[in-house]
Amino acid sequence: MLSGLMMDYAITVDRTLEHGNRLYPCKQNNTETHDGAMHVFTCRIL
Repeated sequence: MLSGLMMDYAITVDRTLEHGNRLYPCKQNNTETHDGAMHVFTCRIL
């Protein structure tokens, strides 16, 4: 058995977004909707 390789908590979307906010608060995420409209946001907004 390999001990010490499991994380202490689950990797979930909220933890991923919090991590992005801590490291890259000013980076923009750009997404395009199905109708061609652009949606721009930062992790800080979330």
